Amino acid sequence: MGSDYMNLAVRTTELQVRRHEVNSKAYNALISCLARPEFDRVSDLLTAREIWARLANFHEGTNHVKSRLYETHRREYENFTQLPGESIDTMFSRFQSIVNKVRANQPQGTQTYSDHEKAMKLLYALDRKVWEVKVQTIIESAGYETLTVDELFSKLKASEVEKLSRAKMEGNHADASASKSMALVGHSGANSDPSLGGFSCVFSCVCDR
Repeated sequence: MGSDYMNLAVRTTELQVRRHEVNSKAYNALISCLARPEFDRVSDLLTAREIWARLANFHEGTNHVKSRLYETHRREYENFTQLPGESIDTMFSRFQSIVNKVRANQPQGTQTYSDHEKAMKLLYALDRKVWEVKVQTIIESAGYETLTVDELFSKLKASEVEKLSRAKMEGNHADASASKSMALVGHSGANSDPSLGGFSCVFSCVCDR
C-alpha cells in the first residue's frame, strides 16, 4: 500500500477495492493491539500508515529529537568513567545502557562502535586508584589489540572476586587476632588477681601484729 492511499467512501475499481482491503487488515491489526491511551491518540486517523507514523513519532521521536538524543548519549559515552566504589557488574550494565541509547537514536549512515572500541573505552574508564596494576597488565598482554568486551569483563570480574576474597580472609584473620589478644589479656588478669589477693591478706596480717 503506497503513501498516496486514501480511504475512499466509494471504491469503483478493482485496485481501489484491493488497496482498501489491505488497509483494513493493517488498520484492524494495529487498533486491536493498542491500549486505551494509544487508541485515543490515533482514533482520528483512517489509514494504517497514518497510525503507524504518528505512533512512531510519539515513541521514537522525530528526526530532530532523535538527533538531539543521539548527541546527548554520545557525550555520555565519551565521558563515561567508573564511579567510586562501583562494582564491575554495575559499571558494565550502566555502560551497556548508554550504548543501547546511542544505537537507538543513531542517524542512518553513522558508524557504530566496534566491540574492541567499547572494550578499550571500558578499560580506560576504570578507576586507576583501584585498577592501575590490572590495567597495565592487560595493556601489556598479547590479546590487547583484539580485546573484546566479554574478555575484559571476565578478566576484571575474576580480579574483583579475588580481591573481595582476600579482603574477607584478611578481615577474618584480623578478627581472630583481636579475639586472641583479648583472651590473653583476660587470662593474664585472672592469674594476677589471686596473687594480689594473697599479698593483701599477708600485708593485713603483718599490720595487725
